Amino acid sequence: MDASEPNLDQYLERVAGIDRSDRSSHLARAAILEQATILDYALNELIALPLAVDQAAANLLAFDIFARIPNDVRVGMLETLMKDHDLEDSWPFVIPVLRKVFGLRNRLAHGFVERVANDRIQITSYNRGKESSVEYSPQELGWLVWQSQVVRTELQDMWVRLLPEDDDWFVVWNGAAW
Repeated sequence: MDASEPNLDQYLERVAGIDRSDRSSHLARAAILEQATILDYALNELIALPLAVDQAAANLLAFDIFARIPNDVRVGMLETLMKDHDLEDSWPFVIPVLRKVFGLRNRLAHGFVERVANDRIQITSYNRGKESSVEYSPQELGWLVWQSQVVRTELQDMWVRLLPEDDDWFVVWNGAAW
């Protein structure tokens, strides 16, 4: 986001083609939730990779097992994986960004959004009967959307680095490598 775009609506209009009408906050919410979902899948695939004996097992772990584990636990698993493979220096912002994106996603999924002063938005959510409110500036949200796209690429890069080199790891499906 640059100085010529002072608010989130203008930034999202330029980057994602989202209009500046009253619908824009709902569209921004959808865009953020979509990015979080994409990161969710990428995270599951990455943490399944070194634990599986082959590609079929990795898919089973990623989509049937890890999808049921809370975000903070899976991010912790990734943090351990990165330490075990000396990857934390190569991608130092992956863990903090994932925590911020998943935190925002949870607030959006379980709360409501309202605009407050200076074009900031406030997300009020309820967890176990306790109300909490968090404010975000357009710059913070713009940065987080941008960083979620960067982290998506970084998770893919890590996946490639951790991909087993053994040809037996890849499942043969109908005579062709999957």
